[in-house]
Amino acid sequence: MQKRLLLVCILLMFVGSSGCTRPINRAAERRIRDVLPTVIGLSKRYDVHVDNPPERTIAGKLAAVTITGEDVHFKNGLIVDNLNLVLSGVEVDTGTKRLKKIRRTEFTISVSEPNVNEYLVDEVMDGETLRNIRVKFYDNVVTISGQRVVLGIGVPFEITGPLKIAGPTLLELDASRLKIIGLPFKGKILDFLKHRMDTVADLSGFAFPMLLAEVRITPGRLILTGTANPMPLLDTRPLW
Repeated sequence: MQKRLLLVCILLMFVGSSGCTRPINRAAERRIRDVLPTVIGLSKRYDVHVDNPPERTIAGKLAAVTITGEDVHFKNGLIVDNLNLVLSGVEVDTGTKRLKKIRRTEFTISVSEPNVNEYLVDEVMDGETLRNIRVKFYDNVVTISGQRVVLGIGVPFEITGPLKIAGPTLLELDASRLKIIGLPFKGKILDFLKHRMDTVADLSGFAFPMLLAEVRITPGRLILTGTANPMPLLDTRPLW
């Protein structure tokens, strides 16, 4: 016991002067980063940062782990401009070097108009021709516009309204507050467009459980926040 305590003290002194817990933190960061393309999706860039005092790192208790992703390709085909995960209360078994638990994880997802429009551009509907579909984000509302082809002529339409949380992993256009121009207030076209907008933020097929807490619409951008359980990010192999 005394030898172990002495070793820890020496390590702490050494770490304090040279930052040598970074190899441990970097190894954990690298291990997490390596599995992100598989469990979340390909991205332009992933960054992982372990922020922790040296003595707690040695004990396997990590105060905070931050994961950020840029241009992340979700499995439903949507490209997310920015993904941010903040993991707190992370515990690692220092003997087996395996993840034991994560107390809490919060996420923020940001999607821009161009990526939403790219996601919607190839959508078709049986028996109807819709073209030039575009989504615009304003303060607290979203507008879907386009043309419905009738007898060879493109008839403009526009749907405007807020989004609301419809379940732990789902958003939907608030049907009770929609303003509709150029389309019937009921019917398969309106239902189709609403459904396509709903799938933009459908987190039910995500690689690990995510629960929506808030949706914000700002000019040009959709922002989702909530909590998650990212334990499946890591498998049973050692972190380092």
